[in-house]
Amino acid sequence: SDQTLALVDLTQDTLFPEMLDISFGDPEPPPAEEVVISGSGRFAYVRQFGADVILSVDLQDRQVQQLPVGANPTDLDLTPDGLEAVVVSRLDHQLWSFVAEDPSLAPVVTDLPLDLDLGQVLFDPVGEQAIVYTTAALEDEVVVWDLGDQVDVVKLVKPLRSLSITPTGESLMAFHKQLNAPDADPSGPFYDAFALSLIDMRDMRRRNELLLTDEVKGYANADNGVHGYFIMEDTPALVRVDYANLLYEQVSLRSNPVYVGVLPEVFDDEADSPPAWASQEHPLGRMSFYDPDDDAVETITGFELNSQIED
Repeated sequence: SDQTLALVDLTQDTLFPEMLDISFGDPEPPPAEEVVISGSGRFAYVRQFGADVILSVDLQDRQVQQLPVGANPTDLDLTPDGLEAVVVSRLDHQLWSFVAEDPSLAPVVTDLPLDLDLGQVLFDPVGEQAIVYTTAALEDEVVVWDLGDQVDVVKLVKPLRSLSITPTGESLMAFHKQLNAPDADPSGPFYDAFALSLIDMRDMRRRNELLLTDEVKGYANADNGVHGYFIMEDTPALVRVDYANLLYEQVSLRSNPVYVGVLPEVFDDEADSPPAWASQEHPLGRMSFYDPDDDAVETITGFELNSQIED
């Protein structure tokens, strides 16, 4: 909660919370927005709304410390290896990197461009680089960070709505807002339109920018990094993304989709791609499964689903 951090030892026969005070005597502390745990599980880090510090909590010694992180921190995340806790300081235009297993060490501070209003960081899953960006402002530029001292500004076609990096870290799926950047050209093909950018993370100049017919409501990536999927509002289709050629293709469905996902890979076979699924609008319930290897859709509706239920 905003005043306490509850710890539950799951190895005990009787589970109960041990409450650690994180308010530092403030009767109305800032709302706690994010909690992340270091790779060893020893330290927790808490970001509070509007506070210019984050909290480090030693889960072994039960000690809580305040760590300065610059003005208006808006995102807190761990590097994929769990060894660093990284904070985006929006107003100071900085990245603050702490050694996650020893918060007493001085953080490494990396400067971001002063003319960009950036507030979020997204690491690629293999830990080679990260994207620093914003969805709160109409910025059409992002920063590619090498997790060291190198930051490169990359221009996009439109402001961002959301980002997704494939599990292999090789490709980026960027969905854009319908709203435009302040300096956008009204005669441009993407003005006032929804758009998607498919980008090669190994070479950010290799990309494909595509118009969308409607707003995206969900997306998912296959673990092998070959395909991604998304669904749109009022569009009875599952859209397949091919990261090899940076193109997408619509797969027709019998009704509008609601949620989308990809099944996990059961066998370690590079020749087979895992199927995607989409739950759909239907009075009795409906799901469709799409096999990208066969380009085939199998749909089951409520009466088929319910026939498999046993008491």
